[in-house]
Amino acid sequence: MLDGLAVKCRIARMNMTPQRRLIYKVVLEADDHPSPETVFRRVKPQMPTLSLATIYKALDALEELGVVREVSI
Repeated sequence: MLDGLAVKCRIARMNMTPQRRLIYKVVLEADDHPSPETVFRRVKPQMPTLSLATIYKALDALEELGVVREVSI
């Protein structure tokens, strides 16, 4: 799954950053539909310097690539 993300990033000329990779992994492994705040709490232990703004930007980029989508609940 993460390899597919790397390919999509290359095609879109988008950098495959460690932050995007981790955020995508957390979303893929989720049993729920995590909010950006929940994703932030889940990645924070692994990347303590990550900001909530980065989560939002990464999720927007992942949505643009078509690998995640926003769900209103």
